[in-house]
Amino acid sequence: MNRYFGLLLVLVLCLFSCNQGDGYKKTKSGLRYYFHEINKENPKPNVGDVLKVEIAVSANDSVLYKSSEQMDNLMIVYRDHNDFGKLHECFSMMHKGDSVSFMLPADSVVRYLNMSELPDFINRDGLMKMSIKLIDFNTKEVLEQELSKLRQSYIDNSQSIVNDYIKAKNIEEKPLESGLYYIEHKQGKGEYLRLGDKARIHYVAKLLNDKVIDDCSDTIVDFIIGKRQIFIGMEEGLLRMKKGGKSTLIVPYYLAFGEEGSSLVPPYMPLCIELELVDIVRKDVMEKQSIASSKKEFDKYILQNNLNDNIVVDGLSYRIIQEGNGVRPTNNSKVKVHYIGKLIDGTVFDSSYDRNQPFEFVLGKGGVLPGWDLAVSMMSLGEVSEFVMSQELVYKDYSLGVIKPYSNLIYQIELIEIK
Repeated sequence: MNRYFGLLLVLVLCLFSCNQGDGYKKTKSGLRYYFHEINKENPKPNVGDVLKVEIAVSANDSVLYKSSEQMDNLMIVYRDHNDFGKLHECFSMMHKGDSVSFMLPADSVVRYLNMSELPDFINRDGLMKMSIKLIDFNTKEVLEQELSKLRQSYIDNSQSIVNDYIKAKNIEEKPLESGLYYIEHKQGKGEYLRLGDKARIHYVAKLLNDKVIDDCSDTIVDFIIGKRQIFIGMEEGLLRMKKGGKSTLIVPYYLAFGEEGSSLVPPYMPLCIELELVDIVRKDVMEKQSIASSKKEFDKYILQNNLNDNIVVDGLSYRIIQEGNGVRPTNNSKVKVHYIGKLIDGTVFDSSYDRNQPFEFVLGKGGVLPGWDLAVSMMSLGEVSEFVMSQELVYKDYSLGVIKPYSNLIYQIELIEIK
């Protein structure tokens, strides 16, 4: 009987072991891990080292993330337990070249990898498998030295591309102090382009192997100089031109798309820009046009909404929605208001109600928009009113988020406290 009982016990233990026997082991803290490849003869990283790794995350046999699909190697700093939690324990077990799978809490994996969403079948309170291959590691200092050498090699190569191009094209002009080559083919007439002016141009942008990346030779493109609408080198070249002028720019990488590059321009890549300055619209002319257009918009809105009788001062319409108690603030009164700010087309751009946070200011001290000082000084406690304010009473030529220069605005204001 004891013999049969012993055999039965062994069988039960064996079955239990098989059910749990996925090859994973446990650390004292309960972390489950499985080594696919182990290199005990290799060193382990220290806290503060920069690790070069490949990471894959899966759950329920579905791969959710693979670093190799997004970049050659993922670089992460090995932080201490306070910052890294379970991931610190993972890396503390690994040698250079090791490949290990860990079962980690799903919410931790989401936090480590900044994963914004998880599929519905993933339980955030459950476990996910994170497979890590530790390819290499270095101290921060060594890595920074390597990166500095690599960066310098890119810079040297970029300069070689420029030098070879200048030689091949027999360009005799010397670079400007900035490093930009400015080659004038036709001098324009009149005054030079200035900051704030609108440049109306034709251009063709090419890599120095003559590959065209943008061709606007048949299209007029407008840029405001000084608004960072174009890269620095192109702007510097345009500031040397007059209306009708034509030129070619050889633009070093740091005056073009820099170390990052763009979707069409590789990092550290110099450019050739063929330019024609078709026309110049002066800043003061644009300002007058914008002000006139803004006034036309304001007058149209007032007319369409039957607000002519609500104009209290030039550029300010005042319509009471809810009467107050008659008590009005004076200069130096500290007032508390709720408000909704809208563009003239009704788009809401700000609301203190949404934030559940009234706005406080001292009346008449110039701490708010001119239109606000005027508007609130006319209100009484408890009043809710709508004000249509012309551009000169709000932001004038400034822009703020969706508010463009010379915008007329609508504010609904509720005066809730006077001190």
